[in-house]
Amino acid sequence: MPALPLNSQDLPTLSRSAPTKLTPPAMGAPFLARERLLERVRQSPSAKLICVQAPAGFGKTTLLRHLHDVAKTEGWTVAWLTLDANDNDLDRFMTCLGEAFARLRRVAAGTGRELRISRRRESEEFELASAIAATPMPFMLVLDEFEHLHNPAVLSVVQQMVELFGPQQRLVIGSREQPALALARLRARQQLLDIDAAQLRFSAVETEQFLCGKRHLALDAQDVERLYELTGGWAAALWLSSLALESNDNPKRFIRTFSGTHTVVASYLAEDVLSHQPPELQEFILQTSILHKFCADSCNAVTGRHDSARLIAEIERSNMLVSALDDEHTWFGYHPLFAGFLRNQLERQHGQLVPELHRRAAQWYVSQRRPTPAIDHALAAGDEGLALHLLEQHAEALFLQGRVRLLARWFDALGAAKLAQHPKLMSVYTWSLIHINRSAEALGLLEAFNLQAEASPLSQSTYLVLKTFSLFMLDRIGQTAPLWDDPAVLDNTGQPPLLRSMLMIASAYYHAVGGRYQQARLLLDKATREHGAVGPLFSVAVAGYLHGMLDLVQGQLRAAGARLRAVIGDDGPVIVRSVAPRMR
Repeated sequence: MPALPLNSQDLPTLSRSAPTKLTPPAMGAPFLARERLLERVRQSPSAKLICVQAPAGFGKTTLLRHLHDVAKTEGWTVAWLTLDANDNDLDRFMTCLGEAFARLRRVAAGTGRELRISRRRESEEFELASAIAATPMPFMLVLDEFEHLHNPAVLSVVQQMVELFGPQQRLVIGSREQPALALARLRARQQLLDIDAAQLRFSAVETEQFLCGKRHLALDAQDVERLYELTGGWAAALWLSSLALESNDNPKRFIRTFSGTHTVVASYLAEDVLSHQPPELQEFILQTSILHKFCADSCNAVTGRHDSARLIAEIERSNMLVSALDDEHTWFGYHPLFAGFLRNQLERQHGQLVPELHRRAAQWYVSQRRPTPAIDHALAAGDEGLALHLLEQHAEALFLQGRVRLLARWFDALGAAKLAQHPKLMSVYTWSLIHINRSAEALGLLEAFNLQAEASPLSQSTYLVLKTFSLFMLDRIGQTAPLWDDPAVLDNTGQPPLLRSMLMIASAYYHAVGGRYQQARLLLDKATREHGAVGPLFSVAVAGYLHGMLDLVQGQLRAAGARLRAVIGDDGPVIVRSVAPRMR
């Protein structure tokens, strides 16, 4: 290890820019003290190294400056060194490090205490050890922008320095990347405190304190919550959005449309995040941004590469607004604002490639037997044939899983006209609309495509159930009577169990609203026997709810309470939550 300069006369002349390297940056005006993070530091007195590691804009330097100031007020001697790529030159780094320690000495001398440094040294390592160990007071050295260091010789100096630190001697590192230091031993000894992006994110409370308290923005709780969700507590995004809100006369509209494509956010991401990456990695990030979550195999399929695992590891190491979604670090996702920015950049730079990327993603998800993302990507690719093929295979199962809003979104994207030759999909679409309180549209579809005209008894029965529930939901119950004139419709044994049970439930609802409670109960009991063979589907919830409401209107309160608690919730299907007013 090169000799560490011990006295000011031993130091080479520094460049004019060097003083800024040795001075912490000024604190921004609307500074929010991160008390919960300071408390973590206070509760880790044995930590010799505090590693603050996160992507750009998470407030690393601000936190380091705050730790610097608090340590000074608590009697620590503190020095600061902002690193850059030139510090990979070992001589330069040792010069700057020596000046930082010289400043520690000068501060110590100013308090009347002398920082003695042993001049006896049998090796250069002992020189550094003596310089550190001889410090008679608590001291903290802050190294910011540590991600610039990659020279093994320079990193070795830092490693040895940390190992030699004694009690109340502390190194604080700020870095966008995982420092290339051997930290396992320090971690095992509880001498390392990690503060990562997850801990740096503003909490909901801190978001409100920053926006309303520090920035003095007149936002209501809903506005603050929405911004918190959009930004994920990312400090830079909160700051940039607050700047835009200062001059915006319609904050609610701004927040509703705020995304990674907003000018102030896009400029920051382009200049401070994406431009710092090599071209190969930039291209990889742009292409994989179409994936809401990604792994090495999905990235290989989309990009046509074979080394995605290496590039993902590089992205993760660079802390580039990406998060691991599992403990095994197999699946990852980009920060929502970053993802929106990337997709916008991809569209602008390689718009003609986007459909093909989505098509590759769809095919990969098909190979993984994951129909939901496969359909999403097929629609994004404009491949309606593939989307319809997958929906024919999986729509009914997804409906029975309660994925009605997702199905309605897909069918809306395709358009009703595309479903004219797919009666099964048309019925699932209509059911989905009924479930999400769009019964008028459901009824319009039934009339427009007239499913009753189909020769199949299955189609006629489906039409009967769908029209009955559509009219029920529109409070047009009287118009359902003609639909039930033929009692034989309930006796068609050629229908699947689920459809037979739904026919009986629809008829039971009709009789219950008409006050024919006993007849309704008989039909519900029969329906329960029918759908018992097909599992806990939507029909189970509807039948149970109708049974409960019949108990309630007939004064059987205990039985009603038990049934209703079993089947209803605030997030239950709209159709289940909508029958009560019609039966009172």
